[in-house]
Amino acid sequence: MPILFTQSGDIGYMAEQGAGADLDYGLDWTSFLEAAGGDAITASVWTPNNPDLTATNPLITGAVTSVFLAGAKPGHWYSVDNTITTAGGRRETRTCFLFVRDSSTASASVFFPDRMAAIASMRADYLPALMSGYGKLTFTDQFLWARMLAAEAHVAHTLRVPLQPTRFFPREPSHAEVAELKGSPWAIDPGYELDPHDVQFGGTRSLRLRQIPIIRVEKVEMVYPGQVHPIFTMPNEWLRLDKKYGQMQIVPIGSQFGYGIPSAGMAISVMSGGAVVPQIFHVHYWAGLQDVLKNYPDLLDIVMRTAALGTLKARLMPQSGSISADGLSESYSAPDFAALQGQIDDELSAIREAIVGVRFTVL
Repeated sequence: MPILFTQSGDIGYMAEQGAGADLDYGLDWTSFLEAAGGDAITASVWTPNNPDLTATNPLITGAVTSVFLAGAKPGHWYSVDNTITTAGGRRETRTCFLFVRDSSTASASVFFPDRMAAIASMRADYLPALMSGYGKLTFTDQFLWARMLAAEAHVAHTLRVPLQPTRFFPREPSHAEVAELKGSPWAIDPGYELDPHDVQFGGTRSLRLRQIPIIRVEKVEMVYPGQVHPIFTMPNEWLRLDKKYGQMQIVPIGSQFGYGIPSAGMAISVMSGGAVVPQIFHVHYWAGLQDVLKNYPDLLDIVMRTAALGTLKARLMPQSGSISADGLSESYSAPDFAALQGQIDDELSAIREAIVGVRFTVL
């Protein structure tokens, strides 16, 4: 199935691809053919308007024409014309626009992998309800996209959880470690301290990881402050995880018990005079939401509503006023932005509780 060019209010039919990609894109001519009394496409020709863009393997599948596009340079827009001929002798041309992004910065958005489709949905499904009675307000695609990214950032900050699986390192990763991620996001979560008073009977130690929900723990090392190489690596069978709440318990068991936390912890305690040793536990782990579009569809709706509200808020002053369009003046009464945003934030709080549990405040 080809990636369909999406109609935008500003330019026309648009799509994106990463640098170096060779993908098939298509146009849906259903409405054109139905308006022509059920005509059918008999020929389709794709003509790039820049020699850097190549078009190959044109196909006709019912009312959809498609072609493979490749060879374009990152950071540039390209246009390509699709001319069809129908059984009824009609001939029509539509111009499509392709933006080629740098693959190293594939998509800054978790909720909107297809920017053009997301902007089209904003225009068709979310803005009309808020803009009723406000005259002929217009917004560029760039302005809408900025509001959508800002809304996504607001949701991430409110939830305080990574919106996608993220690899956490205790220190700056090497180039090889970053390359192994193959584009997945990463961040630094510094080590966790060793307090001799927190080591329970048998060497058991509990850690509450800073990022939740936990997906998996790769490894846990004990690294003395100022050193690079670990003095001990915990066996995986020692780790007990409560993934939702980020609680990790280290329970020394098995044949390595005698060489594990009890002896290492005791030696460090002696060297430090029984004081707390900062950042000695280095935890390599993955945390964040998985398949957010499938598992949390309500979050996508909240992001879109937040973006629509932010779009209108940026153009209208609070309370009431007037808009002048085509020489005519129309009055309006702006919505209560604070109340609407408060409702959205309440919904976000409920979702956060579902993801990471109820928050408690100690007085």
